[in-house]
Formats: sequence, C-alpha cells, structure tokens
Amino acid sequence: MIIRILFLAFFLSTTFNVAGQSPHSNYKLHRKSSESYNWSFIHIFPNDTDLYLAYENLVKIYSENRDTTRVKFLYLNFISKKLTTKQNNYLSAHRVLNIPHKYYKELTTIYLNEHKYDSALYCLYKADTVYRYFSGCGNGDNYNKIELACKYAEIFSKLNKPDLAIQSLLKEAYNQETTKHIKMLKSYLLKFDKKKLQKEIRYSIKNVKINPLFPGPFSSGCNYYKTFLNNKISFRYSGEKSDIPTNEIAQGSEMTSYLMQSQFYKMVTNL
Repeated sequence: MIIRILFLAFFLSTTFNVAGQSPHSNYKLHRKSSESYNWSFIHIFPNDTDLYLAYENLVKIYSENRDTTRVKFLYLNFISKKLTTKQNNYLSAHRVLNIPHKYYKELTTIYLNEHKYDSALYCLYKADTVYRYFSGCGNGDNYNKIELACKYAEIFSKLNKPDLAIQSLLKEAYNQETTKHIKMLKSYLLKFDKKKLQKEIRYSIKNVKINPLFPGPFSSGCNYYKTFLNNKISFRYSGEKSDIPTNEIAQGSEMTSYLMQSQFYKMVTNL
C-alpha cells in the first residue's frame, strides 16, 4: 500500500500542468496522463488485486477512440495472466472472476462487427465453456444464458447455419428471464409450417421426460426435458411438492399447465 501511495504521488508530481489550456486540449492532456498512469500501474504492480481497474480504464480510453486493436490486446493480455482474486467482498470477487468471461464476450462483439465470424464463434465458445459466468444468483445466470444463446444465433446466422441458430435459442426456450431470445426464435420459426409447429409443441408438452444426466433434486426444482424440432430442451420444474422427479410429475396435468404458461409455448401457438 505504501509503495502504491508513493507511486501515485510521484506520478502526480510529474503530470503536465494543464492550467490555462483550452477545454479540448485540457481533456486530451488528462486523457494522456490517465493512459500513462494505468500502463505504468500494470507494469509496476502486475499481481495487484486492483490490476483489473487499470485494464478497465485503458479499455474505456481506447474504446472512446474506437481503437479496437488496442482494446483486443488489452482483453487478451488480461486473460492470459489468469489472475485469481483475493477480494474478501463478494461483489468485488464476483466482478473480478467474471472479467475473462466479460472480455471474451466483448471480443465476440468486436469480431462480429469486423465480420470475422469464426473468431467471434471461438471467443463466444471460450466465454461459454472455459471462462464460465460466475453467479450466486439464479436470475443473473439465466439472463447470461439467454445473452449467450442470442450471440450464438447471431453468429450462426451470419455463417448461414440457421439450424444451429435455432438450436442455440431452443436450449433456453423455457428460460423466462427475458423475452429477447423468444422474439429472435420467432423470426426463424415463421419460415416453418405453422400448423405443424403448433401440433408438435402441443404433443411435446404432454411427453416430458426426466433428464437422466441431471435429475435433481435442486433448491430450484428438478430437471426435465422435452423435444421440439428434434432438439432436446431441458428445464427445471418445482411446481410439485416432491423433491424427487417422477414420470407421473413429468406427464401430469400440472406440468402441462406450467409449460402452457411459458412465453415460448404462447409464441408458437400464436404464430
């Protein structure tokens, strides 16, 4: 801590005197000063628990200038450090642990804008599987899953692979955190025979099965799945009092009623 204070004091003592400058040049000098400070912090304190803040500051600076080359370098450079958090505060630890996940998602967006779809898919896959989102909240985790599903769909659409785009969205069909993915899924399903889709979804909600890989019980319910367009759609259900998933529950009237209330079911039956 003492070293950091001395470093800051020294840096401020050598900062340009901006008095009397125009507002525009004043801003440019402050920006340059901040840029130099954060780069110096990264080099001098490579293992500091607040290192991520220096990266975040630099990303903001270069993003404002649309310097995606440097932004991409910063993202990948931070990820390569594979830092662990020593934060005692849960919110701080949560933020730090999710930075690699966040950066790979940001890289996905950059590569999408650059029309480099294979690179975008690679970065999204890393965010989804290697640097997975850490959350102590089910709502946050569900929202993130929808965000990933929509990104996958966007990339597969650009790669002219609509079947994979639909498959990505269907995985979160019964995730009701938002309706963004349902609206996106609708745009694909409109190209199908509506009557066949409606017949299939009415059949599928009455043929729910227990997920053999992750049956439960969980604090938020047990895992089940149904099939639609040859895709297995998993979801959790906690409507029954029983903590043990059974076929009676899976194919019971309460399960059917539960699925009929979903945004996904309503969307398909109203195509």
